[in-house]
Amino acid sequence: MSFSRPSPLAVLATVLWPLFLACSVLVALGWGSGFGAGMLADPDFARRVPSADLRAALGLFSRVLDPVWITLGAVNSYLALVRTEGLATARRWCGMVLVAGFIIGAASAATSMPLGPVFFPANLGMKLGPVPFALPFLWLLIVIGARETVLRIFPRLAHGVCAALTGVCCAGTSLLLDPIAWKYRAWWLWYPAQFDAPDHTPWSAHLTWLLAGSALAFAMRSPHVAPRVVVRPMAPILGFLILDAVVALTLLVR
Repeated sequence: MSFSRPSPLAVLATVLWPLFLACSVLVALGWGSGFGAGMLADPDFARRVPSADLRAALGLFSRVLDPVWITLGAVNSYLALVRTEGLATARRWCGMVLVAGFIIGAASAATSMPLGPVFFPANLGMKLGPVPFALPFLWLLIVIGARETVLRIFPRLAHGVCAALTGVCCAGTSLLLDPIAWKYRAWWLWYPAQFDAPDHTPWSAHLTWLLAGSALAFAMRSPHVAPRVVVRPMAPILGFLILDAVVALTLLVR
């Protein structure tokens, strides 16, 4: 009797998905409780945790948790796409989204377009030029997750309509996420050079998510005449919904 050996991608997915779920729980608890790097300056926190080394370690943990969480969600979306669309297609689509996310972020930091005047601190990980490395992964997590969610709900939807709805979902997530990402977690900072800055996000940011999300989803036309799978994979959908749920919960609590 012979047994087939599981593929490396299947083994990797088995390991990374529980890690993403565990990180999601930690992020939800941390965001909801106010646990973050800013606590290092809180005298009450210093009294509760008298060890300076332990306080520094907790601050570092808080700072790396967000980019690790986003990256794990994006990688799980990629692995699910490999299983449904094939390795070549998954690489092409995910590479396209990653490059687009980096270019949009870098161009906006340099010229204020298309997102608006923005500065990216290192709170989403080590920076590659003006862009933290997890920002393109955030684009991947949201765009792929939104597209898969639309296809799961409307499996027979026309390709153009699916792309448009994907853009709407991306813009909706942008609207939900931005108050937390800007004013609480400082993933990005709007109007960095303005002393008397507006209190609202530039309208161009949400419009960019709408148009870029739609354009990227439209470019994801499957090369297969018949779908490789009947049911869409759940990992990208759950990753997208978990992101939205954690953000919504934080808005309600904080």
